[in-house]
Amino acid sequence: MKRTALFLSALCVFSMVQAQFKGKMEFSGSGDKIVYTVFSDLSQYRYEFEENGQKMFVITKPDAGQALILMPEMKMYMKTATTDIRSMMNDPVQASRHFNETMEEKSVGKEHMNGYDCIKKEYYTKNSQPKTLIYTVWYSDDLKMPVKIIDHVRGRSYMELREVEEWDPVASYFEVPSGYQEMNMGQTPH
Repeated sequence: MKRTALFLSALCVFSMVQAQFKGKMEFSGSGDKIVYTVFSDLSQYRYEFEENGQKMFVITKPDAGQALILMPEMKMYMKTATTDIRSMMNDPVQASRHFNETMEEKSVGKEHMNGYDCIKKEYYTKNSQPKTLIYTVWYSDDLKMPVKIIDHVRGRSYMELREVEEWDPVASYFEVPSGYQEMNMGQTPH
C-alpha cells in the first residue's frame, strides 16, 4: 500500500514536470495592468489579450525566430522577428532570452514560485560601474519560461505567470487561421 501511494505521488509530481500548459500571465508596467492567457506546447507559445477593446493574439515560434501578431476582428496579421525591440517589449519570454545575451547574469539560487521550482537570476548592466541591477527573473526549466520578472529600472513593472494548468495543445492555436491577410509592419489596419 505504501509503495502504491509513493508511486502515485511520484506519478503526480512527474506529470507536472515539463507539461504543456495554459495559464494567466499578469503584466504590469507604466501604471497599466494587462492579463494575458498563455498557451504553450513547450516549443512555441501563444498569448491572448485585449488591447483598446480589441482581441489580440501573439504566436511566438522561438526556433523560427518569428512572432505573429493576429488581429481576429480585422482578420489580419503581422510577422516580426522575436529579436525585434517591439516584439520583446510585449513578450517577456523573448525579453528574458535577450537579457542572457546583453547583460551580466548572476545566479542567486533556487526558489519555489507559483508552484514551480525556479532558478532565480539577477541581470546587471554589463559595461558600467557600479553595476546596476536591471531585472530579477525566476525561470522554470519545466515550463521553459520565466514564472516572474521584476524590472527594477521601471520600478513597479513586473510579469508573473499564475494559474498554470496542464493543457493538450491544439495545433491550430499556433498557426494563422485561413482567411487572414498579412499586413506589413508600417501598414495601418483599416
